[in-house]
Amino acid sequence: ILTQRDLFAELKKAKAELAKLKKGLKAPDGTDKLMVAKPRKKIAKK
Repeated sequence: ILTQRDLFAELKKAKAELAKLKKGLKAPDGTDKLMVAKPRKKIAKK
């Protein structure tokens, strides 16, 4: 049976993993590889 504490531990682990993945997506120059791969349409300034 999972206790509240176990769930919190799992959540912390998952968050740490996610942070690692996000860091992995950042290119050395600080830009996001996903953003580079799929450039968003430039928003026209009104």
